[in-house]
Amino acid sequence: MLWLINEIQINLDPDEYIVKVSGHIGCSKLAQRTEVVRSLTFKTSKQKTYGPYGTAEGTPFDFPIEKGKLVGFKGASGDLLDAIGFYVSP
Repeated sequence: MLWLINEIQINLDPDEYIVKVSGHIGCSKLAQRTEVVRSLTFKTSKQKTYGPYGTAEGTPFDFPIEKGKLVGFKGASGDLLDAIGFYVSP
């Protein structure tokens, strides 16, 4: 069993919020037949960029938050991050 645990903390200013999440999905060398989230990058309202966290390879995706604010995450994982979703509040 593989246990790779990375904890990353991003500290935002009180008036700052995430305006876009982007990243890559694709097959991992560890799970060659399964698509997983390979990387994540966060952009804030103050034009700061955090990331990429992970390996920026595979199919890119963008999740711009045009209305509302990102207030939470959801996801699924085993040894790797299989899926990620976002909660947005108006």
